[in-house]
Amino acid sequence: MESSPAQIEEYCRLATEALEESNRDMHRILLYTEDPQDKADPQNLAVACMYAAIIQSARDCLILLEKRSGSAVACLLRSIVESYVDLCAVIIDGKYIDRMMATFYSEKERMFKSFGRGDDIPFDARMLDTTVELEKVAAELATIESRGQKPLKVDERFDCGERWGIYEWIYWQLCLRNQNNIGALEKRHVQRITDDLQVLMVEESDPSELAIYYDALAWLLIDSAIRVHEFLKTGVSSRYENQLRELLTFRYSVLQKGALPPSSSGS
Repeated sequence: MESSPAQIEEYCRLATEALEESNRDMHRILLYTEDPQDKADPQNLAVACMYAAIIQSARDCLILLEKRSGSAVACLLRSIVESYVDLCAVIIDGKYIDRMMATFYSEKERMFKSFGRGDDIPFDARMLDTTVELEKVAAELATIESRGQKPLKVDERFDCGERWGIYEWIYWQLCLRNQNNIGALEKRHVQRITDDLQVLMVEESDPSELAIYYDALAWLLIDSAIRVHEFLKTGVSSRYENQLRELLTFRYSVLQKGALPPSSSGS
C-alpha cells in the first residue's frame, strides 16, 4: 500500500517529537545527575552512552529522511538497531559490557593479524608496530575471556537483549536493503521504461519505504526511552508510553485503514 504525503508528514512528526523529547531528557536527567557515583557506575554509564548513540544517530537519520535518501538511512538504522539491542542487554545484565569489550578486542586482533597480507597494506598499518599492538590486544582479550566473557556474534546480541523478534523483523529488512546485493542494486538504480532500461545515479526512496523507516525510527527511539527511564527510575517513562500508544494507533490506521487518524496534538 502506497503511503500518502499526509501519512509521511505525520510519521515525521511522531519521530521528530520522540527525538526532541529524548534529547531534552538526555541532557536534563542523564548528563547532569547530581550524584557522581551514579554516573561512574559502569552499567549506568554504559546505558547512558548507548542511549546517547541512539539519539545522535536518530538525528542524522531524520536529516537523511528529509532528503529521501533511503540507502543511507538503512545503514544508519541498522546501526541504531544494534545499539538498541546492546542497550537492552546491558539493562538486563551489566556483565554484558565485558562481552562487548571482548568483541571489540577480538575484532581488533583480527585487524592487526590482517595487516601486511598482500600488496594492499592499509595506511595506518605503516604507522604502527603491529606486533606490539597485537600483543596488547591479545592480552586484553585473554583477561576478559578468563572471566568467562566471550566475544559476541550478531545473533547472540539479540539473544542477550531478549529481542529476537527484532532480528527477524526490521534487522533482516535493513540488511537486505542496505547491502549491495544484486536485488537491492537493481531496485535502487535501474528504471524500466517500456522496453528500455536506465541506470540512475540517485533514486529517491518511495513513500512506502520512507514510512517503514520513519515507523522503525520512532519506535526504536520511544522504546529505548521507556527502557532507559525505567532502568534509571527517573519517573518520566509514562510520557514515552503515551507516545508509543500514539505511534501504534497511527501505525494501525496506516496498515488497516489507509487513513490519517486525528492528531493528538490537535493540529
